[in-house]
Amino acid sequence: AGLGDATGTFRGLVELTADALNDESSRLYASCHAMREVGSQLVERAKREGELRPDVTAEELLLLLHAASWAGGHLPGGGGMQRLLALVFEGLRAS
Repeated sequence: AGLGDATGTFRGLVELTADALNDESSRLYASCHAMREVGSQLVERAKREGELRPDVTAEELLLLLHAASWAGGHLPGGGGMQRLLALVFEGLRAS
């Protein structure tokens, strides 16, 4: 299971991890900082390969994932987070 699945399963984890990204006094800071570092490497690679806008940051993507996880938990049925992320990454336009 990925981060989104975990944050959607454990109520409150979204807020804790999102806040810990910038709070050095948090017990979660080291883990969140490591997650951001790995995410930054992936973001930079995607930018180099032209798969991601040049102005996107790893922190923005992590917060977007947190937001989709939280909001997806409030949609009826399963798969809410995946649906919301598909809307973000694939767009809202009818094809």
